[in-house]
Amino acid sequence: MGTNIAIGNLVGKCNTDTQKINFPFSNSLVDYWNFGGKSNFDKDRTTVTGLLGNVLTAYNFGYNLMSGYGGYNENYLKYKKADNVFITDDHSITIMNFVPANTFAAYQYDIDPIKATKVRVKGLTSMDQLTYEYSPSDGGSRAVFPIPEDGEYDLPESIQSSSGTAGYNVGFAVRNALTKNVTIEQIPLYEGAIVTDGVDDYLKLDKTGYKVGTIIIKYIPIPTVDAWQYVLETKTERIAIGYYGITAIENDSYSTNFDDVRNIEGYKVYKFNDGNIKNISTPLFIGSNAYIKEQISMALYSIAIYDKVLSDQEVQEVINFMDKENKS
Repeated sequence: MGTNIAIGNLVGKCNTDTQKINFPFSNSLVDYWNFGGKSNFDKDRTTVTGLLGNVLTAYNFGYNLMSGYGGYNENYLKYKKADNVFITDDHSITIMNFVPANTFAAYQYDIDPIKATKVRVKGLTSMDQLTYEYSPSDGGSRAVFPIPEDGEYDLPESIQSSSGTAGYNVGFAVRNALTKNVTIEQIPLYEGAIVTDGVDDYLKLDKTGYKVGTIIIKYIPIPTVDAWQYVLETKTERIAIGYYGITAIENDSYSTNFDDVRNIEGYKVYKFNDGNIKNISTPLFIGSNAYIKEQISMALYSIAIYDKVLSDQEVQEVINFMDKENKS
């Protein structure tokens, strides 16, 4: 559960009340944002309110696949389907219990590749009711992946046939009669994160007039292009985190004007020296530079900004708190 839910009664309090908020060193906290608990279907999906009420606004997100909350590999909306099978969003399928046996319920042709996914299946009442059938990577004929009971399954990719002509169906098939409706739902690749597509997605904080001494952020870069890509940047009194090229991201090589950068338990900690704390007079852009260019594809879980330089012990206390929030 994310911050907006777990401590939602505290969201929106003014800075004079920060000492009452159960967040480490809140007297120097600019704000803290956690993306857990948000979904692509929320009415307020374009805004994420920080603990102190400052709003991050999301721009250009598609709220599906790898642009929005969670991140999904496969778009079920492009699948063909049998009667009484319902696909209402890109990552979930409902098969009604009267779909007959030996029916491909939701499927592609073998000339259409299917990416590897992890799915959660509910509604099966006996063995051998549902299968996932695919073109294996070794080039053999259609293979069958059994889904014998409710649970979570890592489904292999289905490679694209090189024939150019559809030979058989791949996807989900009902093999024996159902007694309950069955749901198939992709499990997010980055549960609890907002995923930027690296094309035009970004978040913006319009708040100005604060200082930045420390930023603690949890994000996972997703390599896409061999060019400059920015995790965040402000324009005038510049704070910046950027990468150049896919290799740099994979090797965790970055460019930044912070004086001290550390990777602690999956969190990045960026600190200025005491004499180099920045006074911010322009908006903060996340997922892009300040000119709304050079976007990065990444999964962003949470970010905390402090107006002072935290000690190593203080940083660890903040990470411990953020880690509990991200896991709850």
